[in-house]
Amino acid sequence: MRNKDRIVRALGVFALLCTFAGRASESAPLARAVQGPNEIRLEAKGESLFVRILRKGQEVVAPTAVGLTVDGADLYAASRTRIPQVTEGETEGTLATPLYKKSAIDLTGAWTFVDFGDWGVRLAAR
Repeated sequence: MRNKDRIVRALGVFALLCTFAGRASESAPLARAVQGPNEIRLEAKGESLFVRILRKGQEVVAPTAVGLTVDGADLYAASRTRIPQVTEGETEGTLATPLYKKSAIDLTGAWTFVDFGDWGVRLAAR
């Protein structure tokens, strides 16, 4: 086999691997918040961020674009090359309601904060 053929085959394999790696990274969520059967995902596809909501593995809200524009500048496009820092936590407690004495709102849930540097997105699942 000639060197030229080896180089062409190596480039073909490299291009194929890059294509699969690009598709795999687009389908994986940047972050997710899960509480029981509820799951909220933050996904990056192309030039935009999307939020998807699942309940018991079934899609309840289809991927919906998140608009992050301040003073005419798209925040996600400006910081797309940064690797976001992801922090996860849980909330607890109840909040009394003014409508009925014996009712309360359960605040138990999970949250995830995706920090892009100058700005961030907080996902909360309850």
